[in-house]
Amino acid sequence: MDGKVVRTIASTLLLSLTICFSSTLALSSRSYAATTEIGGYVTSDTDHYGSNITGQHVFSSAAADAQDFGAIKDIVVDKTGTVRAIIIGVGGFLGIGEKNVAVDYNQLQWTRATDGSLRAVLNTTKDALNAAPDFKFTDALTVKNGGAANAAQTAPATNTPPPTSPAGDQGVDLSTLKPVDTASLKSDDLKGIDVIDPAGRKLAEIDDFVLTSAGKVDAVLVNFGGFLGIGKKEVAIGFEDLKFLTDPNNKRYLEVNVTKEQLDAQPAYNKDDYMANRAAERLVLSSSALATSSSPESFVMKAGPANAFEIASSQLALTKAQNADIKTFAQRMITDHTKAGDDLKAAAGAQKIAVPAEPDATETAEINKLNSLSGNAFDKEYVAAQTNAHADAVNLFKAYVAGGQNGAVKDFAAAALPTLQMHYEMVQKLPQ
Repeated sequence: MDGKVVRTIASTLLLSLTICFSSTLALSSRSYAATTEIGGYVTSDTDHYGSNITGQHVFSSAAADAQDFGAIKDIVVDKTGTVRAIIIGVGGFLGIGEKNVAVDYNQLQWTRATDGSLRAVLNTTKDALNAAPDFKFTDALTVKNGGAANAAQTAPATNTPPPTSPAGDQGVDLSTLKPVDTASLKSDDLKGIDVIDPAGRKLAEIDDFVLTSAGKVDAVLVNFGGFLGIGKKEVAIGFEDLKFLTDPNNKRYLEVNVTKEQLDAQPAYNKDDYMANRAAERLVLSSSALATSSSPESFVMKAGPANAFEIASSQLALTKAQNADIKTFAQRMITDHTKAGDDLKAAAGAQKIAVPAEPDATETAEINKLNSLSGNAFDKEYVAAQTNAHADAVNLFKAYVAGGQNGAVKDFAAAALPTLQMHYEMVQKLPQ
C-alpha cells in the first residue's frame, strides 16, 4: 500500500453517522436454509480486523515527525456492513479537553510509517479537527413498534417487562423479540451479543469482527465452547443477511439457523491464515441459504440481478476509472457477463423461469454510489464492489452446483463457475 494521502477532509467531517440494522437487514420475512454450506473467497493482505483498528492513532502523515491527532475510539458501519466513519478522540488542542470527532472513513489512508508499522493517516490539521463538531455517543437502539419507534419510546419505562430468560436450555422467548431498527449503533455494540438458534437457545457470543480493505464488515467472530467435549472455539460467520433482534430491555441477539454440531464441524477462525483460507474458515448463511433450497428459481432470482450488476458497474468503470488495468478488467467483465447472462436466460428458459434483468435494491444502491464518485475514489470503490460481488457469486454457484436440483440451470452454474473463480483471481490483482 503506498503512502499517498487522501484529499482534504475538513468539509466532510461528520456530526454523526448511522448504522441501520433495519428490518431489511433483519430479514424477518426471509427463511434460512435447513443446513448451511461453507463458501467464500480469499481476502487480500490489506484487510483489517476491527479489533486492530480501534485504538490505532491517527497521524498527519507517514513521516516520523507527523502530528498525532489521537486514537480511534470506535467505528460506525451502515446496514450493509460498510464502515462509514471512525470516531477519533481528539484532546489538548488549544487548551480544550478531549472531544470525539467523527471522520468519513474514506478520508482515512492506511499506509506504512517510516519505521514500517501500519499507520492511519488523515490529511488535515489539528485546528480543523478542533473546529469540527463534537460527536455524541448515544444509545440510539430502537425497535419496530407500529412504524413509530423513536428514542423516547424505547427508553425504559416504569412498567418495563422483566428480562427474558437467559439464552440457555430453555432459550429466549422469540415472541418477545423484534428486529433491530436503529438510528445508529457503535461497532462495540456488536461485541458480546448472544448468538441464538431459531429456537432461542444460545449457541455462542460475538467476540469481534473482520473488516475488508474497503472498510466493509466481512464476518463476525463468535466464540463457543464445550460442544461434544471440545473446548472453546472461535468461528467466523459471514456478515451478509444476518438477523439481529432485540428484547424489551434492549438486549440484542443474533439469530442464525445453524446447529451446535455445524458450528463444531466448522473450521476454527485463525487470524494468521484467514486471508489465505477464507473459503474454508468463513461460514456463509446468505448465498448458501438460497442455493441449498435446491430450487432453480431461487438461484436464478439471485444470479440474474448479480450478473446485471457486474455489467452495469463495469460500464461505469469504462468511463470513470482512472487506472488502465481497471478499465481492461471492466471490459472483460462486460464481455464475459453479457455471455453469462445470455447463457443463464437460455438455461432458465428451458425450465420456464424468468430471469430478472436489473440489479437488486442493494446492488442498485452500490451503482448509485459508484456513479457519484470519481478519480481514485471510484477506482477503490469499484474494485471493492467487484471483489465482494465475485466472492458472493462464487459462493452461490458453488453451493448450487453441490446441492441444487439437476437440470439446465445447474448445468449452467457448473459451466460458469470456473469463469467466476478466474474473475475473482483477476480482481485480487487490481490496485486496492
